[in-house]
Formats: sequence, structure tokens, C-alpha cells
Amino acid sequence: MQDTVGSVIAYSAIVHLGATVPPRTLRHVLNCEDMVTLKTARFDAPTEDGRVLPPDAPGLGIEVDESALGEPIAVWNS
Repeated sequence: MQDTVGSVIAYSAIVHLGATVPPRTLRHVLNCEDMVTLKTARFDAPTEDGRVLPPDAPGLGIEVDESALGEPIAVWNS
């Protein structure tokens, strides 16, 4: 998992994906929150022994800031 820079929403998804990869094959999960100036969500991931763990919260474990996202670009209805 290399070059995984993005929003807090993307980082939370990457943390969950990284949790499924066997430790011997996982190189790293890099937290680059400070490289993205727009905060789209709050994500409190616990760490243990230098490793980030997915939180126990439902879904991605994030609290989305809908005001930061703005209006949808497109909407599809069935």
C-alpha cells in the first residue's frame, strides 16, 4: 500500500483495507492528513505498537463534515 495520499475519508478507507493485509506483506499505511488542507471528516483511529487500527465505529468510522463537501456534482435515482 504505497502512495495512499488523500482526504480523511480516503485515509479511513485505506486503514480498513490495510487491516485485511497480512502484516508480512504490508509495507505501510501512511497518514498524510497534514498534506490535505480541507478536512472532510473526523477520524479517530487508535494506534497500537506503531500500527494504526480501524476503529470499532460503524462503516469507515468517520464523522463526515457535509458542509466541507458542498453540493453533489450529480445525483442518480433508481
